[in-house]
Amino acid sequence: MERHAANLLGRPLRQTLQFDTDLDTRSGGGQAWETTIRQLLRSLQQNPELVAHPLMRAQFEQLIMSGLLVWQGNSLSESLGKPEPEVLPRHLKVAEDYMRAHLDSAITNEQLAELTGISLRTLYNSFRKFRGVSPMRYLRDLRMEKVRQELLDTGKLRNVTSVATRWGFFELGRFAAEYRKRYGESPSDTLKRVP
Repeated sequence: MERHAANLLGRPLRQTLQFDTDLDTRSGGGQAWETTIRQLLRSLQQNPELVAHPLMRAQFEQLIMSGLLVWQGNSLSESLGKPEPEVLPRHLKVAEDYMRAHLDSAITNEQLAELTGISLRTLYNSFRKFRGVSPMRYLRDLRMEKVRQELLDTGKLRNVTSVATRWGFFELGRFAAEYRKRYGESPSDTLKRVP
């Protein structure tokens, strides 16, 4: 059981596995686990050949152990209940790195898909899933951050129009509204704030 728990966690156990002494089979997880076991036993009584094959036997054992680990309180419940962190796909990192390195260049979804070797749909879905926005919205956000940094940089001669257009914002009214929404002040107010 401890070996199975370690496999579920993807790491060696740091403590001995200990179960709570009570298992409430009248409700919640305890009831679900008991129902699963009863159904499994009925199936095995009707079809004993199900466990004749070692692979099937191992699958049934894992089902029983996983159910008990998840539905019966134990010393690993907190660790087992945490969602596993999702690994950022390589293609998303490549796309983001490319965007950051080429913020002042024209970038399209098609270029990013070709660069990363994935379809447009996969590119879009990856950005939605991991960043909560489309690829072009992500790029726009990166560029908006650059505008803000440049407006706050006292070492540069700057004006709002030149900074905005340098980072790809040519519709200045829309840019100013988006900037205000994001930072709580207009771009010109940011510029005035910096001595």
